[in-house]
Amino acid sequence: MKTSSYNLMMSAMFNGRKGERPPVGNPTSIVCHGLMDAAGVSFPDAHLDANAMADLALAGHEVLGFDTVMPEYSVQQEGAALGCMVDWGNRDRMPDNKNFPYEDFSDVVVPDHLLEKPSMKVVLEALSILRRQVGGKAAIVGKVMGPWTLSYHMAGTQNFLLQIGMGETEKVTKMLRQLMPVTIAFAQAQFKAGADIVVMADHVTGNLVGPYHYKELLLPIHQQITAQVEGPLILPMPKWQWKKSGNGYRWSET
Repeated sequence: MKTSSYNLMMSAMFNGRKGERPPVGNPTSIVCHGLMDAAGVSFPDAHLDANAMADLALAGHEVLGFDTVMPEYSVQQEGAALGCMVDWGNRDRMPDNKNFPYEDFSDVVVPDHLLEKPSMKVVLEALSILRRQVGGKAAIVGKVMGPWTLSYHMAGTQNFLLQIGMGETEKVTKMLRQLMPVTIAFAQAQFKAGADIVVMADHVTGNLVGPYHYKELLLPIHQQITAQVEGPLILPMPKWQWKKSGNGYRWSET
């Protein structure tokens, strides 16, 4: 009996088991002009319409043969819900926020009905559509922005990193902690909507933050997030890995 894409991917990720072939998955966007043409869906519709978003994600499985489907193609969904003015781009250009609502590092106001904001709701609806279409057949991957990336959107990348360079760690930590519940809530909602795995994207590459600042400022935040999210997250963490613990999974030091 042929093993499903879902079983191949989930088994390889969490049990180290081998199927009849290695799984081929991608937890990030695989969208290109050719895939948009094949699916009959283009940006910016795929950022704003749940059916378009799901159709384009499904094409990654049905047209390209990936064992995963991933229906979020921008890094701006949470930013838009938190007050950023977003230009949703077009077929040739990715979305971009046009303002930084908390560049003064004032207290971040998280809306009471955050998950009902259009930019958040569209992702949850797309995941639900994909669950109905390929649940148990292909691994459904969600995506959330971590607090570090959200801080770029709230305060501006250069501004945020300059505060770190100037030693304003209290100001930076306050913003990270105020944004942490956004990441947790969206991840939990994506699992509930139909995601099998959620990617937590936090842009902390070596050219943006050094190991010392990651350990001092962000590692404790990541540890708290992964402890509170009830489901498997994909997140590169130095010296840490996702291990089975009881009936669930937890980050453990290697």
